[in-house]
Amino acid sequence: ELSREVFKPVDLLEIFTNILDIYRDPLKRSIKKDALSNISVITEQGMNIILNAQSEENFVVLGIEMRLGQVFQNLLANALSFSKQGQNIKIVISRRLNAVIATVEDEGPGIPETKLDSIFERFYSERPQHEDYGRHSGLGLSICKQIIEAHQGRIFAENRKDLSGKVLGAKFTVILNKI
Repeated sequence: ELSREVFKPVDLLEIFTNILDIYRDPLKRSIKKDALSNISVITEQGMNIILNAQSEENFVVLGIEMRLGQVFQNLLANALSFSKQGQNIKIVISRRLNAVIATVEDEGPGIPETKLDSIFERFYSERPQHEDYGRHSGLGLSICKQIIEAHQGRIFAENRKDLSGKVLGAKFTVILNKI
């Protein structure tokens, strides 16, 4: 299905801004893109989502906006589901050489080291205890991987760790070719 869709220039900063609008107080929506460098949104559950991007940078890739939005909405929803009140979820968009890199980091329990690749397999689901297992199909990250690969990109997960090796949370990285 993805191979039949038309790829067009897509601004990842605009995608993330639109996603954050879902979590923002309705009276504070529609912040102008040129005013962005750091946006902080506190969800109804008390988690803080921080978007960090240099507003003068160009984060345009060739792709399908709706599908890329689906990937980043899923990564953010996962981060929120593994986070607790008062914790931060950090989204960073940057450019390196010919790539746009988007990361979504949380302060949750992290990912079992032996499962860093398995989490992208179909039907794999390892959810926090406070969530109902039946609400998740285990397809979200598998679909994310398929979408990113269809965009000639790469997605991977790792644990954030301090200097002593203690896990501080999970980090998902998406790398796409910039236009």
